[in-house]
Amino acid sequence: MQENSWDQESGYFGYAVHDSLTKKFSHLLRTPAGENYNKGLDGVYPLIAGTCTPEQQAAALKNLFTTGKMWSNVGLSVVDQSASYYSKNSYWNGAVWFPHQWFVWKTMLDIGQSDYAYQIAKTALDLYKKEADSTYNSYEIYRIQTGRGNGWHQFSGLSAPVLNWFAAYYKPGHITSGFNGFILKRSYQQDTFTLKTLIKFGNMETSQTVLVCMPEGPKYSVFVNGKKAKFTERIAGLIEITFPASSSKEISISVHP
Repeated sequence: MQENSWDQESGYFGYAVHDSLTKKFSHLLRTPAGENYNKGLDGVYPLIAGTCTPEQQAAALKNLFTTGKMWSNVGLSVVDQSASYYSKNSYWNGAVWFPHQWFVWKTMLDIGQSDYAYQIAKTALDLYKKEADSTYNSYEIYRIQTGRGNGWHQFSGLSAPVLNWFAAYYKPGHITSGFNGFILKRSYQQDTFTLKTLIKFGNMETSQTVLVCMPEGPKYSVFVNGKKAKFTERIAGLIEITFPASSSKEISISVHP
């Protein structure tokens, strides 16, 4: 993949075409005009897999969160809006799909990009609420052109990530990490506003963000491995803790007033 699929010009990974006889790599799939034919979520999935170099990660983030490319006013498009093959009226193309945004959201926590994570979650929650308030439907997809729900109107499966986003940012006692984190233990005492957890990370080669949702009101302190730690309270009660890259894989967290 690194040898054949990376397209530095576009900042996306491309479809590698192999010679039918020799089975060796031939070229990247491109439009007749020479444009990478994989400018979209498919072209940034190596970021989710954790296989990007720092240069590739920076390019992926730029493409994902630049308005008019992957980012739209209703969330992440599945195809780069600046691509010649972007379509406003297709099924997959030209739409926002919550499950694919959820994968990117979790990845943002894996690489310590909490601002981008919140941008994805809040945009999706606002979009879903606006449509539900208007029609009381739970749509399959959302059109970028109109900002309205589309597809099947009782499709709870593809809308389910809104439950995860809501719990992560608004349900007290809830802990959220990226794909790289595994919550080994958790205790939450609502009467004393105290939460304790032990998280094991697959690796700590990059910074990691953990979200801890607490009741709003108290002024909280955070302790990591027994030591007082810095954190961001993005919204009342929502504690964001970003850990720098390190050799430690198990981290204990305690949050209380």
